[in-house]
Amino acid sequence: MSIAGPAFLHRPLPSLSHISMKGAADWLLEGLRVVLPDAVVNAGWRPHLKLASRNDPDAQQLVERSLFGNWRVAPATDEAPPLSLAIALAPEDVFETHVNLPAAARDDLDEAVSHRLDYLSPLPKHAIAFAIGPVRTAFGERIEVSVAIARKETVKNCLDLDDGVGVSLVGYRTDPCGRFEYVFFQEGRHDAGGRKPTVRFIAAIAAISLLILGADLHLRHRIAAFDAHQGALIETAKAERARFQSLDSVPAGLTPNATGNEALASLTSALQTLPSKAWVQEISIEDNAVTISGYAPDSADWPAQDTPTITASDRPGVQAFSLRLDLERPL
Repeated sequence: MSIAGPAFLHRPLPSLSHISMKGAADWLLEGLRVVLPDAVVNAGWRPHLKLASRNDPDAQQLVERSLFGNWRVAPATDEAPPLSLAIALAPEDVFETHVNLPAAARDDLDEAVSHRLDYLSPLPKHAIAFAIGPVRTAFGERIEVSVAIARKETVKNCLDLDDGVGVSLVGYRTDPCGRFEYVFFQEGRHDAGGRKPTVRFIAAIAAISLLILGADLHLRHRIAAFDAHQGALIETAKAERARFQSLDSVPAGLTPNATGNEALASLTSALQTLPSKAWVQEISIEDNAVTISGYAPDSADWPAQDTPTITASDRPGVQAFSLRLDLERPL
């Protein structure tokens, strides 16, 4: 497994106020380096940049990068494609110191260190550039921050060492893999402290765009599903109407809906002739009959044409009735 594992697992999550696309990508790659075998992590080496010293810019080394973000130093060759330069400052160009800060300063180390520059360097604040290095826990709720300070003019002179492709990094002290311990300038970042990525704005725009796109696709999907459901209901209604209006679905000699009209007429007539003070509990329409069930007083006077089935109820003075009206034509 990669040696970056423990550092990745114990490192606190990045603050949402400082999130960037590059930071998110770095966290993803570092997490993959933890769980993937070294053979996979170290696959896909390709030229990344050329490393040179400010004192000897012609003596260059090739820095390669793997598919999962590992770096390594290799001898420069003429076959390498045009690459940007990474300029390493000399020890005499940099003043290295340490500053003790509250642990809460982790949220914005640039700002916290910037307030201490007057005490860290004899040079005016506007004339220096600083870079933040390793951060260690000191004691209690304090942290110790390594800071490297250089003349701003020196950093700008490094940017003039352009061989046609451009300078992408200016830093101090490289590790065996070619990474800088202190970064004074990185392409796409501010050069005052070299730590604030300008891609935050791009990350915010990308996140908002993805949110709008996702909401739009979701809304379009819901509208399409609603339209499809509505269309299915309309087609079903048309099919039912055609079935009821079809002459093949009723006996010969009858107009469409004749049986339905008969059931409705019988039900209406029976309801109008119910005895006074009778109330209906249930109406049931079957294929060949309409049944009305309910309760009526014992003294109810039923019409001669209606002969309901009377049963006793558990309430005194009240009888239950069930009136069945047979249809001449089944539904």
